[in-house]
Amino acid sequence: MARSVLKLDISKAFDSVRWSFITDALRAMGIPDMFVQWIHTCLSTAAFSVSVNGELEGFFGGERGLRQGCALSPYLFVIAINVLSRMLNNAAHSGSIGFHPSCSEVNLTHLSFADDLMIFTDGAASSLRGVFDVLSEFGNLSGLLINPVKSSIFMAGRISQEFKEEVNRLGIPTESFPVRYLGLPLTTKTMTKTDYEPLVDQIRTRLLSWSSRSLSYAGHLQLIKTVIGNITNFWCSVFRLPASCMETIEGLCGAFLWSGTPNPLTRTKVAWEDICKPKEEGGLGIRRLRDTSRVFALSLIWRLLTNSGSLWVAWTKAYLLRSHSFWDVSDKYAGSWIWRKLLKLRDQAATFLRSDIGNGNSALFWLDNWSSAGRLINITGDSGTQVLGDDRYVWHHGEDEYKPCFSSVKTWEQIRTQHPTVSWSKIVWFPQAIPRFSFITWLALKDRMSTGARSRAWGCIQACLLCGEPDETRDHLFFPCPYFFTVWTDLVGYLLGSHVNPDWSITIASLQSTRRKEIEACLLKLAFQARIYSLWRERNSRRHQGHPQSAAHMVRIIDKLIKNRISSLRYGRPSFNSDMMQRWMGRTT
Repeated sequence: MARSVLKLDISKAFDSVRWSFITDALRAMGIPDMFVQWIHTCLSTAAFSVSVNGELEGFFGGERGLRQGCALSPYLFVIAINVLSRMLNNAAHSGSIGFHPSCSEVNLTHLSFADDLMIFTDGAASSLRGVFDVLSEFGNLSGLLINPVKSSIFMAGRISQEFKEEVNRLGIPTESFPVRYLGLPLTTKTMTKTDYEPLVDQIRTRLLSWSSRSLSYAGHLQLIKTVIGNITNFWCSVFRLPASCMETIEGLCGAFLWSGTPNPLTRTKVAWEDICKPKEEGGLGIRRLRDTSRVFALSLIWRLLTNSGSLWVAWTKAYLLRSHSFWDVSDKYAGSWIWRKLLKLRDQAATFLRSDIGNGNSALFWLDNWSSAGRLINITGDSGTQVLGDDRYVWHHGEDEYKPCFSSVKTWEQIRTQHPTVSWSKIVWFPQAIPRFSFITWLALKDRMSTGARSRAWGCIQACLLCGEPDETRDHLFFPCPYFFTVWTDLVGYLLGSHVNPDWSITIASLQSTRRKEIEACLLKLAFQARIYSLWRERNSRRHQGHPQSAAHMVRIIDKLIKNRISSLRYGRPSFNSDMMQRWMGRTT
């Protein structure tokens, strides 16, 4: 059976788009003439200057219609492509273009995203000519033409010689799968290292571009959680990434977190498994890729079972499920490797799903979880099942809580490995905290700072550089060390009074007290974190022959840091204009 796919790139030469075409399209959509005139005025009255040697010269009006960079251009371009979409559909229904063998049941002729267009046909020469007749007509109407250099055609099955000759006449290059579309590899085979290497390279390039910047640990963490997290989420929303791929990415992120480069240059202070715990459980809140990938896969299953109305759901039901349900369809014959991965998650998905019985016309009697006893198929076995259809599905959100919507957060909470919570998390993570201070405090509370006691295991003997104590441990530095304790007393003595104690565990317990007012607790935690951060820098400065600072000078430095933070929080927050805050801001050190 012959079939072909055309991957076309529509030229976004905005100045070539005919305004009359856009006008007709807008009016066909029912846009009022006044609104159309406003758009025309915005596009036709713009004026430009040219920068010559850094200075603006000349002043002239634009007369060619749409301009690349104009805020309206993307919207009007989509409207123009929507016209092309309708033209292709009409051509297919009229018989000018033959449907792809795996697209006819859902009337699918093409997929488009901005200027990237994929057209599916039956591999006949007449269909190829029909496609280019539509493209030619669209070009004459709109002024937008395809870019042959960035376009390609894929052929499969019994392709006729006539079709191949037509391809050569049009000058469109031929390619074969796998191919990249919207940055993702399209392949029906199991993803290999070659397929996911572009993702790894993209992440490595991003990490290397940040390596030359002076970023704190907190800065590294933020970039990993946002930028790298969003890149991987985009891939995970489509694919189940191989374990080797996820391990490579997490290795790059772990190296960047501690050394500022994807190449591991320093010893890891905390294991990646501990880093990926939620903050309440002693981690940094990074999510494991294996859990993220599974949540996205479960969301696809939810969409499939709840008739989300997407094209993917319609196509899957027409060509993969056919007359079967998702629960009993075979995983050995049809479908890509991604589909088979989804089918392997059926048992886990079943633990999240329950059917709310309405009229009973569409519930799966044996396979759905509608009874308090659970799925009947798990009780009675495979024999004697009867398919009656599906009613409304609800998703498990927590203990005895089911809702008619999918929640990524609730699902992740249930599939991840749970750990005991730590009592000190609120000392580290609170809304008013300074991120770089919080990170160092987190290391101190986990006792992962490179103190003399930890360095001894690596063959390096280091006494306390502030007081000469032979055994430089975390519990000595914070707070029995006279230098550290003096700074702490001068900072918060008026808040703690007689409760100032040099013992580390007693101080931590005091900071966790719930009997203090919110403002007092906030000030103490800010002072605690700023002191650990600043004095750890002082300790490291002395180790590397830096100029030592006196305790009094260090108190002034830390006090200024806290005042700057309070000042940034006072606007729009009445609680930060309290008498206690005013006293701190007005005190002298």
